[in-house]
Amino acid sequence: MTDNSAWQGRELRQPVSRRDLFRAAAFGAFAIPSAAALLAACGSDATHPGAGATTDPRAARPTTATTAAFDSSRPWWLQQGFAPVTREVEAHNLDVIGAIPKELDGLYVRNGSNPATGTSSHWFFGDGMVHGMRLSKGKAVWYRNRYVQTPLYTGRKGFGQGGAPGGTQTQSNVSVIHHGGRLLSSGEVGLPFELSSTDLSTKGAYTFAGKLDTAFTAHPKIDPSTGRLHFFGYGFTAPFLTYHVAEADGRLVHSEVVPVKGPTMIHDFAITEHDVVFWELPVVFDVQAALKWIKDQNSGAMPFVWTPSYGARIGIMPIGGPASAIAWHEIDPCYVFHGVNAYREANDVVIDVCRLSSMFKPGEKFGGTETLRRWTVNTATGKVRDDVLADHESGDLPSRDPRLVGRKHR
Repeated sequence: MTDNSAWQGRELRQPVSRRDLFRAAAFGAFAIPSAAALLAACGSDATHPGAGATTDPRAARPTTATTAAFDSSRPWWLQQGFAPVTREVEAHNLDVIGAIPKELDGLYVRNGSNPATGTSSHWFFGDGMVHGMRLSKGKAVWYRNRYVQTPLYTGRKGFGQGGAPGGTQTQSNVSVIHHGGRLLSSGEVGLPFELSSTDLSTKGAYTFAGKLDTAFTAHPKIDPSTGRLHFFGYGFTAPFLTYHVAEADGRLVHSEVVPVKGPTMIHDFAITEHDVVFWELPVVFDVQAALKWIKDQNSGAMPFVWTPSYGARIGIMPIGGPASAIAWHEIDPCYVFHGVNAYREANDVVIDVCRLSSMFKPGEKFGGTETLRRWTVNTATGKVRDDVLADHESGDLPSRDPRLVGRKHR
């Protein structure tokens, strides 16, 4: 797939190996995503491209397997393997070296930030683009990539330029989740958008039959025992944190405000078989920073500031609520974008996270020192043990077997 001549019409004439697939991803054929991937059983495959699509992917590919030298004066997310993909394409009946197990049947989808204009002030602020591959009966039936058609994409407005961020005013560019028979794309501060599992086209914002009036987290959790979807939304104004539960069939059955101190950026959370775990950390929404961010989208400014005096704490509450039963446990100031998993053993709640020593701190290029940590909270004594599992210069967004979400993992 690194050979441009391999892409012809509606088919890939040359065979595609697993190694080729990952090599192609590095050169932009499959955009590097900023969040989790999904393998989910879906409906029948489509026979026609979506609006604006082309069945000739060659226009979206580099002419050779090499890329231009890295330019340190330009943002890294706009060049080389991270550069935006410029076209929506599709390919059918992909050739396969070896064999795809016939039991592997479904749609593999991943999402990522991909600015349609070709530029963005921050790698968080690109339009969402999903990439999907349909597998069925040992065949790679099709590949497609599609923009998530939010108002910000169709209107070509900058993030925050179509009104206050939230609701439909969002770039749905972080993750995808399949639950209750629906394929949903998620961002950071707005509603989820429903996608067609047939051709990845955007159906529109999804509100759970009008019951969802907060943001939808980028990283919801499905309890493997009950099939329930647990998620939350954070706000720039009160309520600052709201917890939600949807049944396995997709019905939103529970929503309640979780009391927190103020408007912090809460990107992820965790569940166990018995608990919901939040981390309230000192990356705080700031009005002046937000005004600067909205006024000058090219400044790279963020509406959040590192505020260690705010404090840091872990909150543990019963799964399904009530939020009034949440217990908070103080820890050293830090920031966590992504957890790995959590589980309970007697009185201990064990939480593995990718911990940054700071985030959005003045003078730091991205964040502080990153380590893989294990927080062990003794719910009887209130004590927290903080163990370093691994030091690593780069690496985040780990995953786990979905059958072990909230259960003990290795």
